[in-house]
Amino acid sequence: MAFHIIVIDDDLALQEFYRLLLEGEGYKVTLLSPFAASPGSITALHPNLIILDLLLGGKQSGWPILHALTTAPQTAALPILLATALPVAAFVPEWKKFVQTHNIPVLFKPFDVDALLALIRSLLSDSLPLFSDSFYNETES
Repeated sequence: MAFHIIVIDDDLALQEFYRLLLEGEGYKVTLLSPFAASPGSITALHPNLIILDLLLGGKQSGWPILHALTTAPQTAALPILLATALPVAAFVPEWKKFVQTHNIPVLFKPFDVDALLALIRSLLSDSLPLFSDSFYNETES
């Protein structure tokens, strides 16, 4: 049985990229509109991993989705990978701490495809995420 990955991103071209890439790697992929992303709707799909963008509709509206997914009992244990073009400097300290506390890897766009696939494999194998601590230690200029 293939691992099931849900992609929550508002960029249709990027959704198609994820679908083609991940299906080519043998994963089952569901593209989910940010407007339909709730713990209940995601639980019904039985995913193994969620890839979430933080900049949705030009706003940082991925944060409420992330918070809902990590705090709802039915989705709190699901691994989440943040893939975002949001610059590190835009991560306010409380969100940096939230991401670190929940051990959520962040992949910044544009990203390397091999890095994406390595993170996915790592998250699906229950090993520690392969992201750099430099994200958490960066100072804002």
